[in-house]
Amino acid sequence: MKSTPETRLILGLPSLEIGTEAQECLVNGTAQWEKSGEEFLAVKLNTGVESDGCLAAFTFQRHSGESLTNEKLRRLRLVADIPAVYQLDRIAIQARTRVEHFAGVLDLMVLINAEKRFLSAAMTFCNELASRHKCDRVSIGWLDKNYVRIQAMSHVDRFDKKTEAVQKLETAMEEAFDQNTEIAVPAMLGSSAVDRDHRRRAHGAHRLACQAGGCALQDGQSRAAVCRTGDQ
Repeated sequence: MKSTPETRLILGLPSLEIGTEAQECLVNGTAQWEKSGEEFLAVKLNTGVESDGCLAAFTFQRHSGESLTNEKLRRLRLVADIPAVYQLDRIAIQARTRVEHFAGVLDLMVLINAEKRFLSAAMTFCNELASRHKCDRVSIGWLDKNYVRIQAMSHVDRFDKKTEAVQKLETAMEEAFDQNTEIAVPAMLGSSAVDRDHRRRAHGAHRLACQAGGCALQDGQSRAAVCRTGDQ
């Protein structure tokens, strides 16, 4: 089988302009015709959506023999359901992934709820995220009087909050808070967020991402930020 400009033209034009042979293929499922010394065979593809009019056309050297043409059409019909099967596989994978994510969140909540102190729960949260997502470091910061203060870091029991590295990380978290969005370095596709402080903090790291979020407390609304670094 080989592709020709005629084949690409048939696949690229709207259904009302692709000719009677292609229209026949959309109606009957297959079509066969000859042009310029070549034989064209087309098969309608099943995408799983009734309104879709999608077909694939192939060209062959002209030959004599109806039985060989029928055999080619029979084989082409065998691949007509590939797009629909692919879509079903994607839906199944996405559903399984959502279930796995939900189960992971529930498992994490069980571990955090088992802790009696805030710092212990924060440490568990950071350690579990770092382990599950293969991050070099996960940190959680708490917004207090318009400033973010880091509460815990993964795999670090104690840290000096006055060090330059910690202060740069807090500044990056505040940058995410100010824009109420997730900021990553390198930037995510289509992102228009300002990431100046993130780029300063990410110097030497493979990847840095900060996510601002809301945490409802009994004494009002407080906010937390999570920052992660690593290859992922």
